[in-house]
Amino acid sequence: MKYQTPNFFIAAAILVILTAPAYSQEHREVPNRAGAATTRPSAVTLRLGTSAVVVPAPAGYEEASSQFENIRIRFTETEAPSNEMLLVHLLSSDCDLLRSGQAPTMAQYTKVSVLRTAKEQAFSQADLQAVVAEFRKNGAAMLDPNGPRMKAVLEHVEQALKKVDSPDATLDMSQPINMGEFEVSPNIYSVMILMSFKTNEGKMNPVLAAMSFMRVQERLLYVFSYRKYKLRTDVDTLRTFAKTWTASILAAN
Repeated sequence: MKYQTPNFFIAAAILVILTAPAYSQEHREVPNRAGAATTRPSAVTLRLGTSAVVVPAPAGYEEASSQFENIRIRFTETEAPSNEMLLVHLLSSDCDLLRSGQAPTMAQYTKVSVLRTAKEQAFSQADLQAVVAEFRKNGAAMLDPNGPRMKAVLEHVEQALKKVDSPDATLDMSQPINMGEFEVSPNIYSVMILMSFKTNEGKMNPVLAAMSFMRVQERLLYVFSYRKYKLRTDVDTLRTFAKTWTASILAAN
């Protein structure tokens, strides 16, 4: 790992967590490009430097940022400036709603991102171990929305929401809760985070985020699964989903 610190990788990943705002109800499907296939691939190959990383869609999901222009814009605009959004998977039923001009439920969705300055950089198992050690030591402080870094990110996301939603859009977040690690292996480190966002209507919206640092083909991916939190069983549901999907990513590579 060159020119990067474990702290920097963690901070960048946490910024990705914070860019999971509520979804607006205006939709526009991306027109089919000339010569593009009309079938929707179940897996996408990402070229990260000399590495080709295959990311299969979770069962029952479709990659949405390539299909719907407003999905691509929203997730790109609200991404942390240091990161690059690569993929967004929505439930196939949500994609059907979008295709019919209706609002998706966003009950559960995923995002894959990378740190721009490191997407072509080799990332070793030792590098991942260093990231894990740093997160265990300082993760709580990094998640503090009152810290200068988080304040700056929240301001960035709020300005993005004003751009893609409404000039009156606001974003307020309570202290995220680390609900613990649920997968630790030589190539995966996953933790569950509970966040609550307050919209300008004043309503708190609790969201679970499964945050996974994944080492795939010697590259570091930020792999996230989000689920609206309503019941305690949602934690087990999202944990099982995230573990199944990260295992399928590793198996595809």
